[in-house]
Amino acid sequence: MTHRLLRLVAVVLASLSTSAGAGEWYSSVSLIAAYAEIDQIRSTGKPLGPLNSTGRADEVVGFGLALGHDWSKAPWRTELEYIWRYRTDMNFNQLLPGGRVNGFKNDIRTQQLMANVYLDLPQGKRFHPYMGTGAGVVRHDVETDRSIDLTFSGGQFKESGTDFSWAVMAGVVMDRFYGGKLQLGYRFTQLGKVRTSRYPDGAQFEAKEYLSHDIVISWQLAI
Repeated sequence: MTHRLLRLVAVVLASLSTSAGAGEWYSSVSLIAAYAEIDQIRSTGKPLGPLNSTGRADEVVGFGLALGHDWSKAPWRTELEYIWRYRTDMNFNQLLPGGRVNGFKNDIRTQQLMANVYLDLPQGKRFHPYMGTGAGVVRHDVETDRSIDLTFSGGQFKESGTDFSWAVMAGVVMDRFYGGKLQLGYRFTQLGKVRTSRYPDGAQFEAKEYLSHDIVISWQLAI
């Protein structure tokens, strides 16, 4: 069964190469400036009290590295991309009986591995627009500093988790830029769920939706 599957993959790849041409491989490095939105924060552990916030927005920076293939006889590119984002803050307070307050300062570092497909739309000799989509896996590493009554540390906790991620993007490509190509675009990314550690008193929190609006600038070089 495995040999048949490998044969089928080989046939599909061969047919793509024949129909789309040999094309060229390229690598790229990207800088990312993002506006992140974390929504629907809720308690998933022991119910200790209400939260003072169920949403959070923050500015984030990141970078990406990609290996791609530009097909010569068809207007598309396929790409495998690694993205690292540093960092998103998810801070909120929990109101406890008797007027006490639990404070949670969560720093989220995010890594993505994405398979992307781009459609190039040639319009001019040097500039052309593109659109694309991607899907992959995302890993969130959450580091939490907890305070009690906002006056002393309640401990530091760490949690990691993975989820599904997808994106849509559009922008413009400039050819002949310092021996390569310059790509500037907007990308909307769904980064899945984010979960904090479970604390000794049973408290735990989850954000059901982590979205990011990215401005991405990339430099591509043929290899």
